[in-house]
Amino acid sequence: MIVGPPRARWSRPLLAVALGVGLAVAPFLPVYPARVMTRSFVIGGAGDEISYSYELGSIPAYFEHLHYARHEDYVMLIMALDLLLALLVATAIAALVFLAGRRLIRNAKA
Repeated sequence: MIVGPPRARWSRPLLAVALGVGLAVAPFLPVYPARVMTRSFVIGGAGDEISYSYELGSIPAYFEHLHYARHEDYVMLIMALDLLLALLVATAIAALVFLAGRRLIRNAKA
């Protein structure tokens, strides 16, 4: 049986926990762009005004309003890019949690 360095005993479980924390937190951060339509009614019978803009929101909010976007172009591409961004954010969070956990373990042993 090959025995690795002592840090290998806690390194993999810590990385798994860190990735789990990252995947649990990342969808709820409001960093994902979404296209928003605003409809304003004009007083006096002149009709209404529709304007489009972008705002940052979370993944659950994006899926909540997805049925409004069915007439938009490239809905699946935008969804795929948002999910890719969620994975990148989760990886960054996992790296930070892993480094912080490693530092805590080293300080506890010293």
